[in-house]
Amino acid sequence: MSSKIENEDYKKHSICFVSAYFPLRKTSYFTEQHPEEWTPESMIDIVSLGVPFCLYIGKECPYEPLFREWETGYPNFRVMSYRTDYHDTMIHKTCIDLLEMGIPVSLPEKRNTEKDTYEYLVYMNSRVELMEDAISENIWNTTHYAWIDYHSAKLFAKKEETLEYLKQLSLKLLSTETKTMVVPGCWAKPESMKTIATTIHWRFCGSFFLGDAESIHEFAELYRQHFVGFLIKYRCLPWEVNFWAYLEHEHDWRPIWYKGDHNDSLVHVSADIYTKGLNDRIVSRTTYAYPEFTGFYAGSASHLFHNGKHLLNTRYVSYWVYPNGYYRFHNNDRLIENRNIVSELDAVTMRPLYYRKMNTLYDTQKNEIITTYSTRKIVSEGLEDIRLYSLGDTLRFIATTYGYSKNERSRMMIGDYMVDEMEYHNCRLIQPPTDSMCEKNWVPLPKYNMDSGEWEEWFVYKWCPFELGKIDATGTLRIERRFDTKKSVFGKIRGSTTFTDYGDGEHLVGLVHFSEEHTPRHYYHMLVLLDRETFEPRKYSDTFFFEKLAIEFCIGMYCCPETQMYTFWISRFDRDPLTLTVRMGDIPVLCDKSGVRHERRTL
Repeated sequence: MSSKIENEDYKKHSICFVSAYFPLRKTSYFTEQHPEEWTPESMIDIVSLGVPFCLYIGKECPYEPLFREWETGYPNFRVMSYRTDYHDTMIHKTCIDLLEMGIPVSLPEKRNTEKDTYEYLVYMNSRVELMEDAISENIWNTTHYAWIDYHSAKLFAKKEETLEYLKQLSLKLLSTETKTMVVPGCWAKPESMKTIATTIHWRFCGSFFLGDAESIHEFAELYRQHFVGFLIKYRCLPWEVNFWAYLEHEHDWRPIWYKGDHNDSLVHVSADIYTKGLNDRIVSRTTYAYPEFTGFYAGSASHLFHNGKHLLNTRYVSYWVYPNGYYRFHNNDRLIENRNIVSELDAVTMRPLYYRKMNTLYDTQKNEIITTYSTRKIVSEGLEDIRLYSLGDTLRFIATTYGYSKNERSRMMIGDYMVDEMEYHNCRLIQPPTDSMCEKNWVPLPKYNMDSGEWEEWFVYKWCPFELGKIDATGTLRIERRFDTKKSVFGKIRGSTTFTDYGDGEHLVGLVHFSEEHTPRHYYHMLVLLDRETFEPRKYSDTFFFEKLAIEFCIGMYCCPETQMYTFWISRFDRDPLTLTVRMGDIPVLCDKSGVRHERRTL
């Protein structure tokens, strides 16, 4: 057994990457026709990331001196003691055993005869055998293991971005409570196995897969149980991806499949595998007795503690989302109709004291804003996703609107939110920095300017790079500050809640989200700390969901440092609003802006 490497850096990683450099002396495609495809230089791109990396090499490997130099220069890299020769593999020995029994095994009929040799196919099917050895060694004490072909970096069009994603993926705190086996693939699940022994089948990519130790052992056991049966039935040594498709089709192997190809998408796994639920950490769940409006459903709610009062704006929508993601409307035009209800919450129970419907909009000249839809096509009327914020003593709002935008494009509207009058005053449409089709999820960041003695309205426009803007005299958001953020962390992030005091005198805290297309769509949430002076993102939490991986939306959050509690107002499938409280310590903000985790802790 190899000795464990005692280094604090490696304790932060959950994944050990495993690869192999095979000699392939009997495969002329690599030794003679295309030797440039079988050189190991591209492996250094992954090794230099600093992620735990185990490499298996063949006997008398010509590049072993080079790999030994890498071991010296990269303490995260280890040449494994087990020497791979195809004569020693289970795959080869199985074929020999059958031959001695009078059962010959041929090669696939429709193959590249120079590349897809017996030697090559044996090695391709031996990956899981090497993974089991890496698990038994467990040099870095990781919980998960990822096979990655040594030359995979050559496939990445956005190499720097994808390599950084791999590094951040390795730093994720993956669940050890549920089994995980994820495998990318190009094709849909086959309906039959008619060509499984003759033509390569790209149901799976082969070059990358990720799993916990138990799942990989189960995968290896499927090889031990069913590989002989495949050879006897088809009398053919398959490509490894064909055998994997056979296991799925015939023997109920059920890895988590995701759409990938031999490019950057190869390694971009779903956030499902590292996103954990808060179910067992939720302190309280509260539902409100919202008033009913025929054809409308209460949903997302924005909270604000303003001038000593807890205020809540709740959006009602005119559609119903089914669990499969299908939308049902109560109008024939599939038009989203929006209503908004304001409530003041009891300071102790955080339950609404009243429900009042917000009504008329007025512009800065005190003219009522009226819109008609007869001359243009829109998808939504009214104000969507109102977010409340304080500008000094003035209660303000920002919302998305199609109906009032006048150009069939969603735009942001800001104004004064008048609770007593149940009206919106001083409303203005804000033009985005570019003439985009859709604007949503701007996050307001009001700030008092000590020099001018006035309040300023800043808005988060983008999260990667992090862009902050202010509204100029023409009513256009002008970007005035930019901060670099890692695309692997913030690339898909959208704004959710407004930001409030974190309680440490240095930061503001807020909730952000991103989503992936599943059936239905899955939402993932993350807390972010901003520098309270510059608004630069400083730290963030692991991703989480509240109750289940589905359409969970949250634009309302309150942080109470005195009680060390978060309160979240969420909607489920854009309806079924729920108020949740969670201890601040149960959503630790551990990662700094570089992606480094400062503590290992399970949600």
